[in-house]
Amino acid sequence: MIEYTIICPNCKTAKIFKKKFPSSREKKFCNRSCATSYLNKKTWTDPKVRKNRTKGIARQHHTEEYRQNAQASWTEERRAGASQRAKDTLNQKIHKPGAVEKMRKTKRDKEHRELARQQALKRWANPEFKSWLIKIRQEVITRPEYHEAQRKGSLLSWENNEERRQLISHIMTKLWNDPEWAKQTRQNMMVGWRARPTRPELTLLDILTSNGYFYEYIGDGSFWIGPKNPDFIWLEQNRVIELFGSYWHKESEIKARTKIFAEYGYDTLIIWDYELDNKETLLAKLKEFHQGCQPTIY
Repeated sequence: MIEYTIICPNCKTAKIFKKKFPSSREKKFCNRSCATSYLNKKTWTDPKVRKNRTKGIARQHHTEEYRQNAQASWTEERRAGASQRAKDTLNQKIHKPGAVEKMRKTKRDKEHRELARQQALKRWANPEFKSWLIKIRQEVITRPEYHEAQRKGSLLSWENNEERRQLISHIMTKLWNDPEWAKQTRQNMMVGWRARPTRPELTLLDILTSNGYFYEYIGDGSFWIGPKNPDFIWLEQNRVIELFGSYWHKESEIKARTKIFAEYGYDTLIIWDYELDNKETLLAKLKEFHQGCQPTIY
């Protein structure tokens, strides 16, 4: 028996083999799995091979049968295992010396960002890919667990992190002080507000006008007070009303919003969407807010 040692080109580990005859061929890999992986990587560098394989994989993944099988095989146990493996891999990368700095540099590198942008534009130029991805996203967004995960993530990264809140506040204040950035941002926001006013806003506007509080709806971006766009304004009385949705807004936002409007000489009233269900209580709240202001009812 003749012993010989090889260093596997794929996993870079040394392994000892034995052969009976000197003329027999020596092994180059430690096992068949490493040989397959190495050959696949080598052939993948060929542009023609990569193009053909990519097309085949794309055709397979876009079939309805493949999606159904993939969805059926994605059990809770498999999901938990994949999540744990991803966390372990990330922790291993982070704990290596200089790994965090390298990740930050790569994300902020202009060339890397431009390459990612060009790749995204190329994918979105394909109508089939665009319609498929939009359909998938719409299905995900409608799931209750998605909204719950988004809410928990926002709370963890915002309410319990005062340093992060101060940093974001400082950055946004600096951006809003730039006239060009503020103008462009307002235009972009108004594009998304084409469906304004919403049903709750119309309900509140009807209650206000029918009881002599002649507020004007400006929640579509037609009037700004500093960096904020309130929902309703009564210019003659220097009063604004904000309609908060219980899903989107938090109690902690009231103080900050009221302070900003007060700096410009406006009194602020916050009304929650669930308060619209009790008209008597809402009218009492409006009357208390408008003390010293006589409403005119025609």
